Amino acid sequence: MRAGEQLLKEGALPTGIFCLNDEMAVGLLTALRADGRYRVPQDISVIGFDDIFWAGSSLPALTTVRLDKGLLGRLAAQRLMERLQEPSLPGTYIRVEPQIVLRNSTSAGPAKVGPDLLSS
Repeated sequence: MRAGEQLLKEGALPTGIFCLNDEMAVGLLTALRADGRYRVPQDISVIGFDDIFWAGSSLPALTTVRLDKGLLGRLAAQRLMERLQEPSLPGTYIRVEPQIVLRNSTSAGPAKVGPDLLSS
């Protein structure tokens, strides 16, 4: 929430913000709602990461990226068991596809374009 307050203090916001996790995204939503100058998703879209159990209950409901944590845990346990039986096994790379969970904190975006944060 404090990071959101700092962004609001600094001036014009981009049209969308992807947060490191859902807790940060909910804090940003709270800061935006308290400030009152920007509407989510009409003026700015907010996306989180994790799909924590209360992401759908935030105001507005948070769009987020979900990884199957149960699958990640099973794959890690399986690999650990394999390495315990055969310690010389080489490292592996396993890709788990994320899923976007579309809710009410994102939209196609406003007509105006926000600042380019990569060039500032």
